[in-house]
Amino acid sequence: WHEIVNDVVGGQPIVVSFCPLTGTGLVFNGQGDDGNRITCGVSGLLFNNNLIMYDRRDNATLYPQMIHTSIDGSIGSELELMPVIETTWRFWKQLYPNSKVVSVRAGTYSSGRYTQYPYGSYRDFTQGPNFASFPALEANPTAQFFPPKTITLGIRFGEKAKAYPFPIMGEEAVINDTFEGTDLVVVFYEQEQYAVPFSREFNDQILTFEKVASTDQAYPFLMRDNETGTVWNLKGEALSGTFQGRTLTPIASHNGFWF
Repeated sequence: WHEIVNDVVGGQPIVVSFCPLTGTGLVFNGQGDDGNRITCGVSGLLFNNNLIMYDRRDNATLYPQMIHTSIDGSIGSELELMPVIETTWRFWKQLYPNSKVVSVRAGTYSSGRYTQYPYGSYRDFTQGPNFASFPALEANPTAQFFPPKTITLGIRFGEKAKAYPFPIMGEEAVINDTFEGTDLVVVFYEQEQYAVPFSREFNDQILTFEKVASTDQAYPFLMRDNETGTVWNLKGEALSGTFQGRTLTPIASHNGFWF
């Protein structure tokens, strides 16, 4: 019902956006290059089922959420995508027990509205997009690899994108990868729908990670880098070893339906 929250967290202005039709929750930097605050609203338009936001600085510039490059209007820029963790409410509370939570009363609707899903059976992963116009999926053989609404982690650098569909990553995974010149590791925990990429470039070296058993009840497994033996948790925090107390750099990304 809500789809966009303009907020400030820890002094950082942010624009939190969620499109229920594409299953995409993206967080953007709410501080513009010109120093002005960026706030966005819901335009009511869609592009390939995806939410199109509008910029309240001119009430005209539009941003298709997943592309987040301005179209129309007077503001010619791209919103800066920020790293985000998407997971179950249970696991989030475990990772960040002192979180504040946006109130259901913060929006236009009554709190009771948020207990109802507005799109009927739309979330049935076996169904196609079935809402707005979209390209024929049959024209792209890659589209047939998974059911249309399979949850997928996506990373994009410029015009290049890479997908990590949840079903092929198993129950627990630590995936060392390189994409468009960026060395990264994807940490995946199926039970809590948790998939987060971090940069493997750290302290002027490229680290290679492996999954190790966890001694911390908050995490089902931990990571260890082969270069220094440092042990890291699933938030990218070094628990012991050479880099204890330091944190890996998360990579901006988001989940979305496969289609």
